[in-house]
Amino acid sequence: MKNTKNKASGFTLVEIGVVLAIIGVLAAISVPSVSYFLRQGRVKSVVGSINGIKNWIGTLQTSGATGGSLPVTEGVRPPCLGAALLGQDAGAVANAARLDQILVSAGICDQPLRFAMGNQAAFVSGEGSDLEWSLRRRAFFMNDGSGAASATATVTRDWSACSRLEARYSVPSQAPSSALGANFRLDGASNLPANSVVAYVVLKEVPFKDAVELALAVNGEALTLDPAAATGHQEQGAVVFQRPAAGAATTDVFIYIAHL
Repeated sequence: MKNTKNKASGFTLVEIGVVLAIIGVLAAISVPSVSYFLRQGRVKSVVGSINGIKNWIGTLQTSGATGGSLPVTEGVRPPCLGAALLGQDAGAVANAARLDQILVSAGICDQPLRFAMGNQAAFVSGEGSDLEWSLRRRAFFMNDGSGAASATATVTRDWSACSRLEARYSVPSQAPSSALGANFRLDGASNLPANSVVAYVVLKEVPFKDAVELALAVNGEALTLDPAAATGHQEQGAVVFQRPAAGAATTDVFIYIAHL
């Protein structure tokens, strides 16, 4: 009988090449889809957070914790107690004060706000304790350890690199994208009234695509910039931001909450 030799089974180089080509095509299709769905998840999370914050601000105004007003936490010295704090640089005090801290003190939320969009690695800088909010005197203070306002303690904490909830006086003469929360054109044309206090969220270092999708979800297409255009900032609606400079991929996003 004629002997037959066993042939080793395996793939040829051509077959391997075909498989790799198919994998490459599938990856090219699936990766953008995954990125899109992850981005939409972040947008939905932020929109849900914003809706919740609007309800909390309404609760804050009727709670008695602020006397029905919105305390200013940015742009000028926030209301505060204690000789040392009153004598400290106003910008340093503003960097330590946040509107969400007042929500925590009033028992409306249980911790500082966190958002699913933006630079999650940013953290508060500085040593020592955070400012607290006095529900009785309606001002920020440094706790002396007994619950009273310290006359000698100053604040060293700085939240300016973090996404957060703030309030400042309106500046209707400024373009919304560069007003740092002081102006919005909610209908696309009209500036906020002068001498009002604006509550807003700032999201730090948001990828440009995320910012555009958030604007589309909140503002609608008619009030959202064309991301393919070479110039122009997001100036209209409740979500505003500057187009990133050449070589940059992120921008700070400002979201309108309320004004009084």
